[in-house]
Amino acid sequence: LESLLAPRTPIQQIRSYVLGQAHGGFDVADSECAGDATEDVNSASAWTRVFERATSLGELTSSDSELLSAVSQELLTCPHGRQHAFGVGLGRASKGPLEHWAMMCEVFTRANESERNTSLLKGFLRGLRATQPAAASALLDRLVADPLLADVFPEMQDGAWDTASGDRLLRSLEHGLAPAHRYSISIAHHDCEG
Repeated sequence: LESLLAPRTPIQQIRSYVLGQAHGGFDVADSECAGDATEDVNSASAWTRVFERATSLGELTSSDSELLSAVSQELLTCPHGRQHAFGVGLGRASKGPLEHWAMMCEVFTRANESERNTSLLKGFLRGLRATQPAAASALLDRLVADPLLADVFPEMQDGAWDTASGDRLLRSLEHGLAPAHRYSISIAHHDCEG
């Protein structure tokens, strides 16, 4: 039965591995450990495999604009899942980061504000920073004063911080386009990363 129900197409796999509920209820990670006797003691490796799968699906999607377009609305509005891991893979493997970013931002800004989820965008920037740091920095620089996205900019400042990151946060404060709680999210996340 499991093999009949297993996701086969890339869209089905993204919906299962990336958009599946990561906490509570049934999750794809639960089935990942079903055949491994060592997982009865510790399911952490099953969760790790699912996150790695979400990242590899992002990498796969980086070369398929139609696939990204088909799932971007769900990826940017689903309140739970592994969109960050998917975004890391997408950003890391992207050969057209400006095009990917523009498409995702267009979908994000069209979404109902109360349904928006920044995880995919943050993951994309983190992955891009690993392979194309200048491109990631340029996107963040533009985001500071972007009339449609500046309100979420502080959340995008995810991961490694440097002088440019601090300068961007100061410019963002000067522009006054992001609400104060967005800065606390950025700072709290940075504190957790060390």
